[in-house]
Amino acid sequence: MITLPFQIRLSEASATPWKNGGGVTRELLAWPSVSDWAIRVSVADVESDGPFSAFSGVERYFAVLEGEGVELEGVGAIRAGDSPVKFEGDTARNCRLFNGPTRDLNVMIRRERGHGFLRDHVIGGDSVNSSKPQLCGTFTWPEGLLVCNSGENSPTSSLSLSTRPGTRVFQFAFWSHKLEQS
Repeated sequence: MITLPFQIRLSEASATPWKNGGGVTRELLAWPSVSDWAIRVSVADVESDGPFSAFSGVERYFAVLEGEGVELEGVGAIRAGDSPVKFEGDTARNCRLFNGPTRDLNVMIRRERGHGFLRDHVIGGDSVNSSKPQLCGTFTWPEGLLVCNSGENSPTSSLSLSTRPGTRVFQFAFWSHKLEQS
């Protein structure tokens, strides 16, 4: 079980090779636990064309952090700097790289457990606000820092985020269906 607030740098996360050999994933967060997650945040290094794994009942959010980009079956072209895209994870989707490897941010949410979002903001642009979810987090790029907290506390309240122009700040949130029904 993860204790909040929680913080991890990408450089601290172990790389797990994919079964198909097409890349590696660095899991930054599996909440509330690794074995029974409702929301999972990871960064993947996609090294070759091939299918994304199917995750039945999972809503996926995806953003290219580095590299030229990808063509994702049923979604379209996604390039570094584009806003995150959302798609259903129920089927394997073929991924074709544009001129070499990419590094990508992934947020996966189990639909039966809750709902959420992933959006980005570039330092120097408009501010981004969200209501109070059960879990919220911020991932900065290129720093590779993930900070999470409960919805009652801003994930950045005790963190000094980079203010360098051009830093991308991704925010995600998760609302549990279980709590909404109470």
